[in-house]
Amino acid sequence: MKEELRSLLENYLDKPSESNLKLLNDSVGSYTSYWIENIDSIRDLDKEKITTKKKKSLYRRKYPVQKDSNRDLNGEGWYIALQERLDDPDNPFWVISFRENRSYVKGRNVNRRFYYQLNSMTGVQEYWRFDEDWALDTWLGPVKAGWFDYDDYRRPKDIKLDDQFLHSKDLDRDQKISYLKDMVFKDEIANPWVDEEIIDAGLQRREKQTFIEAVDDLEFCIDLYAGDASKGGDGKDWRKVFIVYNGYYTIRGLTLDQNYSMSKIIEGSDWRIDNSMQDISPQTARKFWECGFI
Repeated sequence: MKEELRSLLENYLDKPSESNLKLLNDSVGSYTSYWIENIDSIRDLDKEKITTKKKKSLYRRKYPVQKDSNRDLNGEGWYIALQERLDDPDNPFWVISFRENRSYVKGRNVNRRFYYQLNSMTGVQEYWRFDEDWALDTWLGPVKAGWFDYDDYRRPKDIKLDDQFLHSKDLDRDQKISYLKDMVFKDEIANPWVDEEIIDAGLQRREKQTFIEAVDDLEFCIDLYAGDASKGGDGKDWRKVFIVYNGYYTIRGLTLDQNYSMSKIIEGSDWRIDNSMQDISPQTARKFWECGFI
């Protein structure tokens, strides 16, 4: 019931129509009645969740050490960092982190917190992305410095690394659409930036396209084993996806964990989109570099 309510709330925030408001209000009423009738069991369940709640991820930065060693981090712009992630301080693992400074206020960077955030110019939630004008230079430095030569020990050892990745160029059109439906929202716009384009007199603004409509013009690479395979699992409960479309790139995470609080529901799919800024393994970064830039 909570998931249904969250889904209706997201639908209303994305499209605040009268019909979506009515659906949301009806669901709120039903949930209130359910909560009153089941308050004792809900409290017991919440106590269990508190004891098993994951701690906030902590990091130990290795590169860039200086704030000006990977573009100018004192100001707006996205950047890449090589870090040790300390979910378990006794067993840290290497990640390549993608971050964005939204502003620089009183000597401190204000970072983008979520993968989907409201565009203040258009009033619409949009996915994080970076354009090709900066992409090559920003990736090239870490490649030459050897950041992608580090290894995340949690990856599967019994499967060749190449076999842990899937490239859209090896799929037919129907297969591409099938995979896309597990990594994008229904009717999610692939090119929201057209709303911000400055159009010369006499020219028409380009039309928006959903990811499904743009299937013939985009490519993607999927890390099929992005989870933790070091503790008896196979790592297939997480995926990382690199999407290239019309001069823009994005990296998003997907999970099968229905209780992962930072995820957003994909209608009709078992997969959910991670709404946090992404960490990927160095091995994944190498493959995405080959996919997008070589």
